[in-house]
Amino acid sequence: MPSDTATHEPLVVLTDVNKHFGQLHVLQDINLTVGRGEVVVVIGPSGSGKSTLARMICRLEQPDGGRLLAMGEDALAVPLRGFAHHPLRGDVQLALQDAQGALPPRWTARRAIEDPLRLLRPALGDAGREQRLREAARLAGLPETLLDRPAYTLSGGERARVGLARALAPEPAVLVLDEPTSALDATLRSELLDRLDALRRQQALALLFISHDLSAVARLCDRAMVMEAGRVVEAGPVVRLLAHPKADCTRALVAAMPVLAS
Repeated sequence: MPSDTATHEPLVVLTDVNKHFGQLHVLQDINLTVGRGEVVVVIGPSGSGKSTLARMICRLEQPDGGRLLAMGEDALAVPLRGFAHHPLRGDVQLALQDAQGALPPRWTARRAIEDPLRLLRPALGDAGREQRLREAARLAGLPETLLDRPAYTLSGGERARVGLARALAPEPAVLVLDEPTSALDATLRSELLDRLDALRRQQALALLFISHDLSAVARLCDRAMVMEAGRVVEAGPVVRLLAHPKADCTRALVAAMPVLAS
């Protein structure tokens, strides 16, 4: 559904972004804008370049060409190795949702959430860090009783909440979620999407979903961009793409949504 908190303020802007891995053209002339409070989904089959795009927006990959603005600044002007300590790193966060591999198994939930705060918000101090840690856990729906449990003792849904709390802790303006629902059952998937929708409405948080499952995120999203083989094959409002898909790839994705497509 359209976001009632979205504004016209662009927080992330990609212009003609390209990426090669050897002879493979992974991203080809990608253009994308995500505004404050907006919810955008990038969908496509496996190997379409979605995850590479997510890593590039979060400055975990270096593009071979094009432009990336984050919070109005030239993010590519910051060397890749130095970006982990740059203020922009806290403004654009990648949520770790992989229930199996996102967190070191012996890290406690507390350590996982506290880690980005120590790196990105060093001025908080011990008391401020603890307050922000607890607030992030609350926003992510993670009970405080689980904060001192190691990750390997948590369920998949609980680890997903730890990953979300970790990403929310630095108070980002943009949250990038790479396949956030892939490891969750239907109930946990619905709970996670409801929680993200609430965060977007309450804090005008911009959300960028990377997914191959349009049905999982369609109810939240304002716009969708469909990728295939590193290219954008279709883009526009989610309602229009669901009702009148134009590209073959989009038609196939919509056809895989028996409930929403009927």
